[in-house]
Amino acid sequence: PTNEDNRKALVFTAFSDTAEYLYKHVAGWANDELGVHVALITGQTTRTTLPIQRTHMIDVLTAFSPRSKGGDQASPQIDIVIATDTISEGQN
Repeated sequence: PTNEDNRKALVFTAFSDTAEYLYKHVAGWANDELGVHVALITGQTTRTTLPIQRTHMIDVLTAFSPRSKGGDQASPQIDIVIATDTISEGQN
């Protein structure tokens, strides 16, 4: 019920350079052509096409999965996250 049409995707890569490359080549296209927001999370960088006040990792993950992170499910959401394993640290 909170993910109508199953639009969410989580893309993991071992290397931050690969994550940066994917974000550079996917984010604009996905936002313009598909109308979905994309985020990048690595050990050094966190950014998103969704205009949010703070782009800390937890804020981006909450916008990606508001139900599991206690966020506002009615707010605009991130549909694609490109990340390294840094997002698994401290997350359950």
